[in-house]
Amino acid sequence: MIPYLKLMRISALPTLWANTLTALCLGMFSVCGSPFPPGSGYWPVVCVLAASTCFYLAGMVLNDFFDAKIDAVERPERVIPSGDIPRWAAGVLGLALLIFGWICVAACGRPHGNPLLYQAALVLTFCIVAYDACLKQVPFLGPIVMGTCRFSNVFFVLVFTEDVGSWSQLCPIEFGQLRGSLLYPWLVGIYVTALTILSRYETGSPHIRRLVGLGLAMLIPLDSLICLIFMGPVEATVVLCLYPVALGLRRIVPMT
Repeated sequence: MIPYLKLMRISALPTLWANTLTALCLGMFSVCGSPFPPGSGYWPVVCVLAASTCFYLAGMVLNDFFDAKIDAVERPERVIPSGDIPRWAAGVLGLALLIFGWICVAACGRPHGNPLLYQAALVLTFCIVAYDACLKQVPFLGPIVMGTCRFSNVFFVLVFTEDVGSWSQLCPIEFGQLRGSLLYPWLVGIYVTALTILSRYETGSPHIRRLVGLGLAMLIPLDSLICLIFMGPVEATVVLCLYPVALGLRRIVPMT
């Protein structure tokens, strides 16, 4: 069980939940004036969280699937080159997670009726597969695509909340005014791009690896701060509660 949890980088999953919850709260607040409007229903929210989770886990698994030969030389401690998990099993798991992610997209998109939701999910899927399969090794472009994966995840959630109705709203400035909910995906994307650039130097350097891990974990308190600024202490506390969860998971399943 532990090797599969390592393969999915489960210890970094709370950072994705923090991004997704923050985007949900920002989007709902922008549309309804409340991050938890009464009568909104929990099932669609569960589905969008599940979709984001599956896409993230699929990206982590496919990363190691495509990097098996490189990892055999540079990171032999990882679960595929060490022989803990066969490469074919990782490929099947990654594909299954992508499929289940799309099932969740269909479940939350059925009552939604906005085709942009499926388009945003398609962009997210393309970025994940393209990054893992071939773009990761391309200088400059690889980190940008990685940042675009997180950007696309947040954008997908904002579309779900109906805070975004068209691709033209990618720009955070609308009618001369800065919208915090639309600025948020750009901030997340740029932050993750910077971390990805830094992670390229972590091979053979435990110090940089720890720095990248800390930077990733800091996404949670930063998201909490954004919730506090734009909404209130309740939303900020809910997101911040994910921080001890992330620290606990890192002790149980260290990042490799």
